[in-house]
Amino acid sequence: MEVYPNYYDKFSCINSRCQHNCCIGWEIDIDEETYSYYNSLNGKLGKKLKENICLSDEGNLCFKLSDNDRCPFLDRNNLCEIIKELGEDSLCQICADHPRFVNCIDDREEIGLGMCCEAAASLILTQKERFKLLPEYDGKNEILLLRDEVINEIHNSRNSSKKTAELLASKFKLNFSKAEIKQCIEFLITLEALDVNWTSILKELLEQFEELDFDAFLEYIGKRDREYKNLLTYFAYRHLSVSRDLSEFSARMGFVLLGYHILYSLGAFIFKRDSSMPVSMSVELARMYSAEIEYSEENTDLIIQKFAC
Repeated sequence: MEVYPNYYDKFSCINSRCQHNCCIGWEIDIDEETYSYYNSLNGKLGKKLKENICLSDEGNLCFKLSDNDRCPFLDRNNLCEIIKELGEDSLCQICADHPRFVNCIDDREEIGLGMCCEAAASLILTQKERFKLLPEYDGKNEILLLRDEVINEIHNSRNSSKKTAELLASKFKLNFSKAEIKQCIEFLITLEALDVNWTSILKELLEQFEELDFDAFLEYIGKRDREYKNLLTYFAYRHLSVSRDLSEFSARMGFVLLGYHILYSLGAFIFKRDSSMPVSMSVELARMYSAEIEYSEENTDLIIQKFAC
């Protein structure tokens, strides 16, 4: 059974308007079936495909990235030559799926959109409708029921997102005091980073952290605090259902709340620095966090281990 959020079908790629193209800066692996198809093609495109497929350091088939780590099939308008000539059905699996993710639980495939894509991040954060899974869960899996309970608490609460996060931390016996959040920022700075700008903004946040006025920030964003409840919901939906037991669920809850607190703190920092915090910046910060943390299995695992009992 496929399950997905009620906003899922609203997503569409913004193509050349994307400021952070998913075909730049990422290793693009090619599945065997697509490789066989590409290898069977003739003509100019077939020749170019054969010349631009190699083995990665891990031994996976992938495209040879060109200057500035661009996919060799990304044209000067940031459009895919393969799609233009052969159609979307010709893409390798990783390109066809991105930015989607799939979590398999029992007989369910829970599908979602990853926030490392700016279009997906914008869609997720700006949702005005209450989060709903289609179809809704009516089974007996303890982890899924607890996950859905967390999401319901986020949306049913009349409290601010910050107070809601505090209540969830208390429920799962997690410490997110100001001192602990500061230590978490220090910890994130030590992790491997794709973009030096991410490390740079974390260091700026750390330097200014004690001076941040979270009450003033909450008053400034007002009704936009929904963005941060949507953020909490996204993290909960994506990361809690794959817990093997209640102990891991609690550790992953730490991961969920850390993501929230880092992005909320960055929002307060941007507001202090610029006297504003536009939606576009919320989206960009979420995209950066997702790319640096969620899309690094190593970084995700290290953070979850930090919260393990």
